[in-house]
Amino acid sequence: MLYIAGLVLFSDVPVCALENLALNRSTTDNLLDPGEYVKRMAGFSLYVSNTTSKDQGYLCYKDQSKGTPSVDQNISCSTYGRYVIYYNERSPSNNSIYLSQYAYNELCEVEVYGYRRSYGDCCQNPCPQNCLNGKCNAYTGQCKSCLSGYYGQYCTTECQPGHYGNNCSNQCSLNCNVTRSCDKYTGQCEGGCMRGWTGDTCDQMCVSGNYGKNCSDQCSLNCDVIRNCDRVTGECDKGCKPGWIGNTCDQVCEPGYYGKNCSNQCSINCDMIRSCNRFTGECDRGCKPGWTGIHCDHDESSNQQLCEDNTFIVIGVVLAVVVVLIGSVFNFIYWRRNTVINAQTRHNHNDPNAENEDRFGNTSQHYTELGEINRSSNYDEPHNF
Repeated sequence: MLYIAGLVLFSDVPVCALENLALNRSTTDNLLDPGEYVKRMAGFSLYVSNTTSKDQGYLCYKDQSKGTPSVDQNISCSTYGRYVIYYNERSPSNNSIYLSQYAYNELCEVEVYGYRRSYGDCCQNPCPQNCLNGKCNAYTGQCKSCLSGYYGQYCTTECQPGHYGNNCSNQCSLNCNVTRSCDKYTGQCEGGCMRGWTGDTCDQMCVSGNYGKNCSDQCSLNCDVIRNCDRVTGECDKGCKPGWIGNTCDQVCEPGYYGKNCSNQCSINCDMIRSCNRFTGECDRGCKPGWTGIHCDHDESSNQQLCEDNTFIVIGVVLAVVVVLIGSVFNFIYWRRNTVINAQTRHNHNDPNAENEDRFGNTSQHYTELGEINRSSNYDEPHNF
């Protein structure tokens, strides 16, 4: 079991500046061993906190003496807080001859010495005006910390150029328009920020779409990727849209040029030479005779020749198809005829009579009948002259 003894002292002011704590332990002669009382105090701790929790406070003192502590003690503890916490404990593993078995709180008196923004034997002197929160050492008057813009033991020296803040511990930003030149209290850059930076202390880069001094300019709508540009110069990251040119794409193409970044020339075949739409390159007044197309880059004569060549090709293909069809018809007729002849041949082979009949046939089909011929009709009769 852990044995704990504690005491919390409360201040009626919001925050007190502490310098010293005085402890006085009770004594008695009733015990056979008066030194036992001293052992009860050994190993104690003192905390100063703004709450009643020692864990949230500042450890001012921890007794680690080898032997019994003094009955009266004056402990220096320069800090701020509202509660002074006296704490002691004993653990079962304790076997020191200087510690009692149990933890006790036997303080008769605790004195806390501090100040309220003043110093001196009777706190008659106000702390220097540039002390942070008006707090200074209760005896010497030295500031615990300085207001922004001042440094030194009594905070009477202003920050040197290029420095600012409490105790002048911060340096002005390198991103100030005037390098290392800023307000000694706030650090705000004099003359604003360099291009590409913004914020009171110029420590923030421009967000996407903005550029320039204090990031006050917007990237051009004519960037190929809208509102996407270098945060310092404003130069479009991917170049300009067709029809525009310049670092920030704010200039139109010069006459005779068109396209992305105005990198293309209008065609010499435009009816008005080198006169075309700055976005598409289409000739303003059409093409010269003999040329066609959006950019007047197609030669009509070559197109006509191509058409004629295509016509001959088509005619040749048609003729070839006709020849193939005619050949196919003749082949079909020839095939049919051979088929019939072959069929007849097979029939005659199977019927000998039919074969003889075919061979000799009816003589009447091949010879005409002999008739009587009047020979006199073949000769002229003689005439008397």
